[in-house]
Amino acid sequence: IDFLFPVFPAYTQRAYSVFGNQNLLGGYVALCIPPVLSKILRPRKILICKLLFYSAVFSILLGALVVSSTRSAWLAAAVGCIWVITGRSALKKYRRTTALRWPQLLVLFVPLVLIVAASAPLIHSRLNATFSDDDIGGNSRIWFWAGACCMVRENFLFGVGLGNFAFWSPYYQGKALEAWGNDALYHNELHTVHAHSEPLEMAAESGIIGCLFILWFILPLLRRHRHETPALLTLAVFSCFNTISHSPSHLFAGLLLAGSVLVQNRTIRKS
Repeated sequence: IDFLFPVFPAYTQRAYSVFGNQNLLGGYVALCIPPVLSKILRPRKILICKLLFYSAVFSILLGALVVSSTRSAWLAAAVGCIWVITGRSALKKYRRTTALRWPQLLVLFVPLVLIVAASAPLIHSRLNATFSDDDIGGNSRIWFWAGACCMVRENFLFGVGLGNFAFWSPYYQGKALEAWGNDALYHNELHTVHAHSEPLEMAAESGIIGCLFILWFILPLLRRHRHETPALLTLAVFSCFNTISHSPSHLFAGLLLAGSVLVQNRTIRKS
């Protein structure tokens, strides 16, 4: 639809957005899908107008997720949705979950089947190309991760310092090529400023000391079962394949969800 979405000749990615990267677009959309799915699958009665509204939102998000062609976002959204479907009984208010009614199943599976069927060739081509010779995104990530692992190994205790990954990246990417051999890893002349894996980049920049503080923040979240948990899990899976700490939208969403979980738990304990 060119009059709504103009074509930029120099832009080669399938989707574009304010994020400037279709992977970040896919990750943000994936983050939004599990909360909408939980609204559709809620056990108590729901008005049909609300159910149709949530179904429309779910369809738009699912379509955007597919068009983004981001496999890590597909995986993250799948993990979050599986958590919603299988983990509802973990929520106290969902322990008396009743069987899903046919309107819920209808508004969920009809758009799901239609969108997946319409985009089957795209999904098949993206999955079939995973780690093939033409898969630049996947193969380059392996090289980035190998360099990040070299950086972690040589700066295990304190890391290279916050924000210094980009400075040391060329040196350790070269060391990875020396260790594995030029033919074992895909490489190019581009300078990667991020590890394309948030855990690896955190470990490389802050070392084991910084990772302990991060775990101190994350572990309380893992013990909670709240409505925000599937979205946080989705973001966590996506961050294993991408760097989100330098994207204000993704980082703010994650901190907002995490803060909501912690505040809810404190309120419940006080009451």
